[in-house]
Amino acid sequence: MRSMAWVTLFLIFTGASVWGQEFLWIEGEKPARASFEWTAAGVERSKLLSQDRWLIAKERVNLPGEGYLVEYDVDIRAGGEYTLWLRVGFEWVRAAVAWRFDDGRWTTVGIGAVLNDTEKKKLAGRARPDTERRTTNVKYVGVWNEVAWWNTGQAALTAGQHRLALRFTKTHLDNPIVAIDAIALVKGNWTPEGKLKPGQTYDGEIDRKAAAQIYELPAGDRQDRSEVVLNGLWQVARYDDPDMNVDTCKPVETIPSKEDYELKWMGVKVPGDISRHSEITFGHRVVYRTRVNVPKELKGRGFYFHFSGTNWIVSVFVNGRFAGDHTGVWIPWDMDVTKFIEPGRVNEVTIAVKGSYYAFDYKQRSGDLNSTRNLPRDRNNWSRWVAPIWPSSKGDGEGLQYGIVNPVKLVAAGSAYTEDVFVKPSVKGNQLAVDVTVRNTTDREERLTIVCEAVYDKNSKVEKAFGPKLVTVPGFATATVTVKGAWADAKLWWPLPDPDLYRLRTKILKGGEVVDTHEQLFGFREVTVEGPAILINGVRRNFWNWVDVPGRISEADDYEKMWRAEGDRFMRMSKGRRLS
Repeated sequence: MRSMAWVTLFLIFTGASVWGQEFLWIEGEKPARASFEWTAAGVERSKLLSQDRWLIAKERVNLPGEGYLVEYDVDIRAGGEYTLWLRVGFEWVRAAVAWRFDDGRWTTVGIGAVLNDTEKKKLAGRARPDTERRTTNVKYVGVWNEVAWWNTGQAALTAGQHRLALRFTKTHLDNPIVAIDAIALVKGNWTPEGKLKPGQTYDGEIDRKAAAQIYELPAGDRQDRSEVVLNGLWQVARYDDPDMNVDTCKPVETIPSKEDYELKWMGVKVPGDISRHSEITFGHRVVYRTRVNVPKELKGRGFYFHFSGTNWIVSVFVNGRFAGDHTGVWIPWDMDVTKFIEPGRVNEVTIAVKGSYYAFDYKQRSGDLNSTRNLPRDRNNWSRWVAPIWPSSKGDGEGLQYGIVNPVKLVAAGSAYTEDVFVKPSVKGNQLAVDVTVRNTTDREERLTIVCEAVYDKNSKVEKAFGPKLVTVPGFATATVTVKGAWADAKLWWPLPDPDLYRLRTKILKGGEVVDTHEQLFGFREVTVEGPAILINGVRRNFWNWVDVPGRISEADDYEKMWRAEGDRFMRMSKGRRLS
């Protein structure tokens, strides 16, 4: 082995005990010695690095056969078994590492990459590492530049001074990169999170406000629904998946305990694209939580969440219990949570999300979704998907955006309530038919009466009533019935600047008493096709189409203003709607 030219520097470390957990923290850019030239220069997002700096080899050149060597002096205050965590840069193109303390045996760790056939052939004949370990908590610090925590194994250490040696060597790549941000020696379990040391939490102003946030659901009137829109501050935490190939499309069904995975909560505003958060980019599984005070006066009511858009695989928990899941891209959906809401107390709402990167077509990725964790968003056109993520979702929002992307609200309805209505006007038949789905939130069968009223939206007067219709709904179940009747003089809808619209008011009565009222806005219209012609309300209409729109707007109604100004009747959305 050739001689090594040593560079003598100084060391700064932190040793501490938190909740009985002992650890030692060493800044990567402050070694005692190194066999190569390096710099501590920052990166595009230096704030994500510990002390905003790291150690990185000055030049990306062929590593010598014996590799690059860097050493740190370590003062162990309490002996025992420690896990050696390295915070390293550059996923998949970093060097392999071997480590040892003092003159002990070298432990070699591979980069954890899945190799394709070409790479396997290139690696043939070279020494393979003892273990293959993936990193965790991958964070974006620059273009094709990441930093992540790497569990490289355990060491039994006695109290006193030790020397930690790290040797970086070639992998299947000719020019792997060496970059070290921090080193943590930790006793016991630890969930790494960015530059936070063991025991530290996010403690900025928004984080504290989100932790204290409690939404209030009004008591309301017994006949009317009560709701609270949960737009505003929530907490969110990364929940990094150790292996995205396992149960890829399965929803999260349990929230981890602190011992299994300690979630580090941050404050965020909901709704929004969580992947844009600097601490969460490349963290494709997250958990949100907030609290809602539900007054005791609402006991005996039904409760549901209305999500006006989420992406992709979403799990809902109330007071720690799994309530259900939903998979979809930006589509509105509801979930009944009557069994889980507890009136008379503050209820905790937790929502786990597996984001759009879980929808990559794994067959295109050598059977390994883990290799996509650090794929930049602007490279999505290289990929295929198993869901309408990109580009087919554009028009309501980019499918790469994930999380609680649209508003969500908690609604208190009746013990039996209208879950859905499907309004079916017929201009030709001069009638209105409505399919009403009723949910019974009690454990007993209920005999109910349904009445529908068409309320003219401009003056709030009832123009037509339909029903009553009797329905029997089993306990904890739904039933759908059709309520219909003749209506010859309805005001027909047309997309004028001030169109005629109705609100269908659906009332559910039990024993003659109204227990739920639901309203749905609709226009009395009928679209039919005769040969090549499209008829609206029996009249042939030629489409005038606005074929393109700008990607950013300053006001929410700018689209409508431009549409009206051009005299268009229909719109083709070609870009996601996003306020600048």
